[in-house]
Amino acid sequence: MDAPDSLWRTATVEGEHIVLECPADTLEIHKADLDEDVANTNAVYRKHLVASEARAAKAAVTAKGDRSLVREWRKKLGFTD
Repeated sequence: MDAPDSLWRTATVEGEHIVLECPADTLEIHKADLDEDVANTNAVYRKHLVASEARAAKAAVTAKGDRSLVREWRKKLGFTD
């Protein structure tokens, strides 16, 4: 078998699949590395989703507050709908 540094392969994404071309005798090594990489990527993605949802929720609260403020000022200034 090759030296560990020569085992490096580039993975690509095709649709919903991760594609890694490698010799059959190195498949187990690559599978373990790929499983770890996918787990790490999923963890980072989950953090991104949580942060993105938090920003969206904050924006919704801000927008709701802005609309309330506009309604309040319209009422104070005597504007009608």
